[in-house]
Amino acid sequence: MRAPTGRTSGELADLNNTISACRLNAGSQDGWEWLLDSCSRFTVRQLGDLIDEKLLMVDQSNIETLCNNLVPKKVELFVWRARKGRLPVRIELHKRKIDLHSTRCPVCAGDLETIEHGLLSCHPANDLWN
Repeated sequence: MRAPTGRTSGELADLNNTISACRLNAGSQDGWEWLLDSCSRFTVRQLGDLIDEKLLMVDQSNIETLCNNLVPKKVELFVWRARKGRLPVRIELHKRKIDLHSTRCPVCAGDLETIEHGLLSCHPANDLWN
């Protein structure tokens, strides 16, 4: 097994710090508490509403995202992630210190695999759009 690198190593260190700070009481019962709601109860509906409110409706620059009831949420999320540079293309993975043998497009090997290249300028993408 290889050692974690990049962002993963930082997340592992944070997890270890969080766990090491926990103290368990043998005499008390375990339980979960939802801290994002006043009644402390978790529901999938609440989580969906929270994600819509915090992530999909307004981004950090207070510009509304594409919210159209006729477009599936998966498509909206994909477009939002593409605009934010959050799709797992090779150049974005490289920026996050994920070791890849190449940042070239695996389909055409002609250019760096960026979001724009993968969706617009890669020859197979152009064929698809045409």
